[in-house]
Amino acid sequence: MRASPEIRARPTSRGQPQAVKAGSTVWLLAVLAAGSAAAEHGLLGPGGYPPMDCGARPTPPSRPAAFRTEAELADYNAAVDIYNSSMERWIGCVQDYVDGAAADIERIKARMREAVAEANLSLHCAARHPLRRATMSAPSAAGW
Repeated sequence: MRASPEIRARPTSRGQPQAVKAGSTVWLLAVLAAGSAAAEHGLLGPGGYPPMDCGARPTPPSRPAAFRTEAELADYNAAVDIYNSSMERWIGCVQDYVDGAAADIERIKARMREAVAEANLSLHCAARHPLRRATMSAPSAAGW
């Protein structure tokens, strides 16, 4: 008996996705760069995956060369606190985006596995029970 062919999901040249870590901007950049090339040929359409919508990265306050008064020091420290708080919110937003994208990737992979399983089942059935070609023959008394 001939073994039926099997369809396998092809791994990407970029390898398996890695775990997302808090503040991992390198991972995010790798995902975005890989996604932009893949979106051209995928099912997402011409726009690809939606871009991150966290706004611009906060800009740190400029530190003066020297603090001349306690008020200047207090103002600078208040600006640093605001920056740190803004940066935490921005990084949290980016992490939420990355986590959502990773969840979408897992849902897509599940759909791919379903499609591969269905195709393999169809190939297996077709190999065991191939359709026979029809031939023209004279109709019987009972019809076709």
